[in-house]
Amino acid sequence: MSALLVESRAWEGEAAVREWARADETVAEAVAELDRRILRVVHDAFAELGFSEREARIRAGVLVYAGIGFVYGRSALPVPTVEEIHDVLALLVRRDP
Repeated sequence: MSALLVESRAWEGEAAVREWARADETVAEAVAELDRRILRVVHDAFAELGFSEREARIRAGVLVYAGIGFVYGRSALPVPTVEEIHDVLALLVRRDP
């Protein structure tokens, strides 16, 4: 999955669909529903790892919002490496001592 995050074709398609959603309410609703579903799946994954409801919600939000930001910022900002994405995931699953 990390390799897909840095592949330009995947993100170009994502950006195109999100741009389309700005002009088409049906597409906008589909994108919003998919975003909510992804947030639920990521939240549930963090909950399964033993994080509290609040911790799971915060971590899922960080990850999903980072992904959406990546779609919009990738043309102006450096593209993270697969290793850097792994480091972000490691940070999000780490527990405070």
